[in-house]
Amino acid sequence: MFKKNELVSDSFIIAEVGQNHQGDLDVAKEYIKSFSETGVDAIKFQTRNNKYLFSESAYNRSYDSENAFSDVYGLHREKLELLCDIGVDILKVASFDLGNLPFIKRIAKKHVPVVISVGGGKIDQIRLSVKMLLDELDEVAVLHCVSEYPCEIDRVGLDNINALKDEFPECVIGLSDHFNGIITGPIGYMKGARVFEKH
Repeated sequence: MFKKNELVSDSFIIAEVGQNHQGDLDVAKEYIKSFSETGVDAIKFQTRNNKYLFSESAYNRSYDSENAFSDVYGLHREKLELLCDIGVDILKVASFDLGNLPFIKRIAKKHVPVVISVGGGKIDQIRLSVKMLLDELDEVAVLHCVSEYPCEIDRVGLDNINALKDEFPECVIGLSDHFNGIITGPIGYMKGARVFEKH
């Protein structure tokens, strides 16, 4: 899947759904159907441990958005979680978890291909995280990412793809793209990116 010799001239496209299914399994299935028809290779959903992610006060604060599923923020976030015990083909490590070595070690021990985004990460964090994955896996994709939503064209920093190729020659390099348009994909491909996650 993410072996370098398999993606020399090909690419692997990941469509980002995240939690846009709004906690509704039927909506999630519609995303899968729609994106599958476009020819993407994978569809990404995400899950969080909300009680770990948020402080107790943030979890329990009042929430009165017109889109709220609860009047308590933490319970609203819980409603957005789709947890499935069916197994997955790929695991994604978000930029937020760079350097979270206990977590990354648990991911690596699953022995499935891993995609890791490096937006905002310091090079030492990135090196340690990628090394921990490579100690267990031979299919790791390292994605350049700018953690801005949306990312303006003058901030996409696609030259970092070249830096990642030099730093991690044993990995497939890619782009986790928050730019509101399509030009970054072809340019990223020309620079050597082969895995693309489009938000």
